[in-house]
Parts: sequence; structure tokens; C-alpha cells
Amino acid sequence: GGSFLYNLSLPGEDFIKPVDAVIVKDKIYVLDLDRVHIFDKNGNYIKSFGERGEDEGKLGVFDNYGDLMGPMDIAAGEDNNLYIADTFNDRINIYDANGKFLRQIEIQEPKEITFDEKGNMYVLKNGIFSLVKWDGMSFKEVLNDRFKELFYEDERNPEDSGIQGIAVKNGRIYLSNTGNHKIEVFDLKGTHIESIGGFGFEKGRFNTPKGIFIDNEDNLIVADSGNHRLILLKKGR
Repeated sequence: GGSFLYNLSLPGEDFIKPVDAVIVKDKIYVLDLDRVHIFDKNGNYIKSFGERGEDEGKLGVFDNYGDLMGPMDIAAGEDNNLYIADTFNDRINIYDANGKFLRQIEIQEPKEITFDEKGNMYVLKNGIFSLVKWDGMSFKEVLNDRFKELFYEDERNPEDSGIQGIAVKNGRIYLSNTGNHKIEVFDLKGTHIESIGGFGFEKGRFNTPKGIFIDNEDNLIVADSGNHRLILLKKGR
């Protein structure tokens, strides 16, 4: 089993609304509403970057009746740059490892960003069923609402329904079907291959699965949030 290492904390202030984190070259980057906090591998604070706004390089924040919502995801590319889904500015902002803004890619409400083992970027859009692939020049559609009926959407509880996780590797796309307690598998042409799991507490079943990840041994790791556990599904299952 794992052992506790440390808590991450900021000097003289609290986190506002941390939503995601990524590790790049022994540094930890925490996306916290409209800022990114950088820590070393031992959990020591280094610095923060980011600023709220609509101008180039800034990060958009939406006031949802008092509930502030900002960028929804941060990911690292093969170039070791940081890719932030600046959801409410309709773009992906790209920064270097020190937080310097490099460029942006325009896309409607990006929600989740992931990269396959070849460095290709896939982006899931917010609010609509659409998964696209960036080819270096433009986005190409991989999945659209043709398969929307597979997924359960609850507008009153969006964080516990719809698609809350994505991973792409070895020619397969894995999507967390959070509201239906499954993982859906597609090929790169958008053909549905299989459904994994279903509601339950026993081995191989899920309750509101969210984040998913494929490790170096091609095992599928699922954040089974409603069951308060991580599930590792070995390659070949």
C-alpha cells in the first residue's frame, strides 16, 4: 500500500478551489481556480503564476451564482509544457514549466485534456458530447453526440454525471461514464468497443467513477469516487 508523504500548502494563504494537478520533471503543478501553484518533489512551495481575465495568457472565471468556476484541467505535453483548459475563455493556454505564457489554441469550452503515447492531444468539450484530436494545425472530430445515449447527464448535478475522465492509449479511448457507473471504450475511429463495470461495490464495479489513467504497464486506474477507492484493472482484464 501507499504511505503518506506530505500536505501541500501555500505560504500565508489557503487554496481557493484546486481542481487538478500534474507532475513535470519532479515539480508539482496545482491548478487552483485562476492560478497555478508550483511545488518541488518534496512538497515545498516554489511560486505561483496566473491571472484572472480575458486577455491573452490570462484565465477566465465564471461566477455561477456565487460559485466561482475556472479552468477545468491542466495537463503536460511531451514538450513538458503545461496545457490548461481555459474553459470560459474558449481556448487552451500553453505555458512553459516556469509559467511563461507561450501561445493559445482556440476551442469551444475545453473541459478535459489528455495526450496519447505518441504525444497527440485529445480534448473533451464541456456541456456537449464532443471529443476532438489536435493534429498540430486544427481539431478533428473523434466522437460526437452519436453515442450520447450511452451517458447519463444530470444538469442539476453535472460533477457527478456525464464524462468526468478521459485517457487515450494503444489505439483505445477510455471515457468515464460517471452517471452510469461505467468506463466506455472506443477505438480511434469512434467505434464503441465495450463497456466496463456497472454500479456496485464489489470487485470490478463502480460508483460514480471519475478520473482515469493508464500506467506504464497499460493497467487502467479508475478513481471510483462513490466507493472512496482507486481500482486498478490489469491489462487484458
